[in-house]
Amino acid sequence: MTTRDMLEASRRPCYLGCDVQTTGMGVAAVVVDTGTVALATWLPFARAGQLEYEACMAVQTLAAKLASADLRPVQMAVERVGGGRGVQSMLAVANAAGVVAGMLAYRFDTAGLWRPTPAEWKRACGMSGMANKAAVMEWAKTIIARDRAYVTVPDMRQDIADAVCIAWADREQGIHAVAGQD
Repeated sequence: MTTRDMLEASRRPCYLGCDVQTTGMGVAAVVVDTGTVALATWLPFARAGQLEYEACMAVQTLAAKLASADLRPVQMAVERVGGGRGVQSMLAVANAAGVVAGMLAYRFDTAGLWRPTPAEWKRACGMSGMANKAAVMEWAKTIIARDRAYVTVPDMRQDIADAVCIAWADREQGIHAVAGQD
């Protein structure tokens, strides 16, 4: 066991959700045992930068943010493009998401990786698979507030709201998988 392994093993396990675009990625971490959203942020890619380099820098930044929040991913979910916009745009986003998923799998090699389509993670969250952006935004705010009336959640980038819901969906999938084994 390396020193890194010992340090990371003592961190709080979390579900990591990522919504990757060609300009950056929304990320969110949900603590496994409490369901608390401990991290929700946007990690931008430099516009003129090479995708692989920018993705690598974003994953390194994410690793540092997770470490400073005392978190370690035990399960990760990176959205798999399900269609939509123009073909070229869709292919560019799919490429970026694949690059990031590979880098995350390498960096956090003990965590599982799930690649849900938007309809899959929306349904796993308890929404309609066709839920619109406004519904996803409201659900993300609900997840963050967690029935605490004193918590107000400001508007956030749609990519961050998606990442919160993706991480939450992964957590819900894990809860149902464990419950199904009883």
